[in-house]
Amino acid sequence: VMPDKEGQQLIPVGSLIPNGGFEEVVADSKESVMDWTYREEVRWEMGASPAKGWVVKGSSTQPWERSLERNHTAGGKACLKLQFDPSKKNEVPNLLAVPESRDGFEIGARQYQVSAWVWRPTQGGLAEGTLSIQVKYSADKNAKPVDLTLAKVSDLPTDKWVQVTQMIEIPGDASRMQVQLAFTGAPGQAGAIYIDDVNVKGN
Repeated sequence: VMPDKEGQQLIPVGSLIPNGGFEEVVADSKESVMDWTYREEVRWEMGASPAKGWVVKGSSTQPWERSLERNHTAGGKACLKLQFDPSKKNEVPNLLAVPESRDGFEIGARQYQVSAWVWRPTQGGLAEGTLSIQVKYSADKNAKPVDLTLAKVSDLPTDKWVQVTQMIEIPGDASRMQVQLAFTGAPGQAGAIYIDDVNVKGN
């Protein structure tokens, strides 16, 4: 269902994110993903898959991994871990939430709430950097990508799960959106953060 031109409120929909709790695994967490770059429009770049339904954007390294060290999902046992290691010369890592269609998520509401749970350990945790959600829209060439800052690492308390949220306003002519979870870190820093229960839900 596409938003109408008058911008009327649409029926809310559930979460768009597949495997947002990272409980489902892939056969090999290091396996390469097929090239998802289209000629007419760049959509997804090739990378590696840390958990089912997720792909790392165009990085030869694997800074993101499914981890059993921590968990926030009720009844679950896994989360997503981002490990910075300056000795491996990691690029700025981006993690994409990719639907099976590879064309983005169908929009069914005028507003969406983006949320995630983050854990920053006191020992071995990252001291700085920014966790964000990047959203791109299709079917509306004038709709600019949105970069929503979820949290600055230095503002997060340590050794506890903290929920971070943001709201997305959907452009009137957009019919689909692409969502990626991204972290931008300082050059040369080392450390880790844990992320769980990533959710993009219509309101």
